Amino acid sequence: MPVGTRDELGQLAEAFNSLSSRARMVLSLLDHLQRRSDYAESFKVLGSESADYIPADWLALIEVSDSEIDGYVRFARGHDDTPILLGQRISLLGMFDSPRVSSASAATIADLRAHVVEHGESRLARELVRAGYRSALLVPLNAGQGWRALLIFASDSPDAYSGDQVRLMASMAPTLAAGLARNAGHAVAGPFSAAVDAVVPASLPAEQSAPV
Repeated sequence: MPVGTRDELGQLAEAFNSLSSRARMVLSLLDHLQRRSDYAESFKVLGSESADYIPADWLALIEVSDSEIDGYVRFARGHDDTPILLGQRISLLGMFDSPRVSSASAATIADLRAHVVEHGESRLARELVRAGYRSALLVPLNAGQGWRALLIFASDSPDAYSGDQVRLMASMAPTLAAGLARNAGHAVAGPFSAAVDAVVPASLPAEQSAPV
């Protein structure tokens, strides 16, 4: 078989595996979030189902305060049984270009060390660097009715998160926000099914452009 053909088949297999991982994650999360569930269990399912497509050495859900300048680390999982920042209130300043989490979009910090140098006010980034994490994927969650949160994936490696992963989580954010807010005991504005319907078509085009 010509080398070029093997390379093309390898790229096709990689793209297919990536699409399969995405599809499994989306469908499993949607299935879980459409059912009322325990808040902590929802976070656990989110972590386990996203692991194949978006690996994280630290994963946390931070409930954002009304002022949006800080938040409470409601859930976290990391290298051991006592993940950093769990149960603590932490400043969110300097994490986004936008001053408010509610107006921010999903984004990556490719190099947390460089980010801390450029944004000295970012205590959260500083704590992640101190714990050995090198990059992060930030996903704002806004459900309305007073509930907003920030989902953070952090990696030991720099530049660990791709544009496809950012786009997928951005498209899933309304669904995640609606399901998590409901399971946290908050009323959710609008029908949950509308958020569910929005995520599936939005998550497909990026993968269709994968190299084959």
